[in-house]
Amino acid sequence: MQTRPRGSFLLLRDRLADAPLAEPSPIANPAPNSTFDEPGAHSPVVATVRDATVRLGGKAVLQRISLNVRAGEISVLLGPNGAGKTTLMRALYGGISLSTGSILIAGMDPRRESKARRRIGFVPQEVALYPRLTVRENLETFAVLAGLRRREARLRVSKVLDTAGLSEAENRLVAVLSGGMQRRVNIACGLVGAPSLLLLDEPTVGVDIEARHAVHATLRHLASASGIALLLTTHDFEEAGLLADRLLILHRGKLLADGRPRDLIESRYGSGARWVEAELLEPPSVDDADVLRGAGYEASADGLIWSSRPCSQVTGAAVLLEELGTRALRLREVRIRQPGLDAVYRDLLKVA
Repeated sequence: MQTRPRGSFLLLRDRLADAPLAEPSPIANPAPNSTFDEPGAHSPVVATVRDATVRLGGKAVLQRISLNVRAGEISVLLGPNGAGKTTLMRALYGGISLSTGSILIAGMDPRRESKARRRIGFVPQEVALYPRLTVRENLETFAVLAGLRRREARLRVSKVLDTAGLSEAENRLVAVLSGGMQRRVNIACGLVGAPSLLLLDEPTVGVDIEARHAVHATLRHLASASGIALLLTTHDFEEAGLLADRLLILHRGKLLADGRPRDLIESRYGSGARWVEAELLEPPSVDDADVLRGAGYEASADGLIWSSRPCSQVTGAAVLLEELGTRALRLREVRIRQPGLDAVYRDLLKVA
């Protein structure tokens, strides 16, 4: 029979007894358009969305979305597939008509005014470059396509190369660049028209960690040093937490939350909330799982990770440790966590 590390359960339980968990805040989900002390609260509004609704085939793909995007601010869109993220992006650059509501870019309607569309840069999820051209040649091509004259295009490209940290690679063929470098060139192509708003669809998908960090650094520099407003989509909670000045959570076309990541977490769980997470080596039996669920714990999809909920008493966390210690459950690790964006996201989607 497997020997259970019972002493470690009791030791951790005793330590928890001296550190009560915070009670989840009774505050309801923040209103989608509630006012937070935003990093860019005094910066100019670049894009204004008011009661934007899009119906396709009789279905509301976006439902009365309202938000502001400000200069120098990174806004991150989180949501499952089909939530409306791509539709919102398309509506912002004028690629789709609203059924009701309005979108203004620097005070202009992107569907009606080409000047408004020229204020917008778009970076698709797929790398859209000419592999047999150099980095500079790619940027100059996109600059000309954006309507710049050749001399103006060359000057603009030189500035973009410097801004995106690509000057040393300007004469290299895109085909020989790493995936991360190609992503950075892809972003740079979205900048050649000198946009005030840059839209990015999952800009780090498929790149390694080092390349991802380089892309993140480029995006932060664009927002802080260049004052561009960035709106990007991602499915990565860690990336959202690292980049977002403002987080927007979409589900079924509705904006469920809008605010600073830390504000969204604290308004829901309080500033000192924690929970206990136990990772097992193998899923528990049906009976053991029923006992854990009965004690108020939730399992991951594979049944290997069991989590308490934030609460004011240690009792709940201690029950999990006691149950794991007294039942024939093989434990890999026990950890104490603060709730993060993944918890906010999961909880909001449950009640939506």
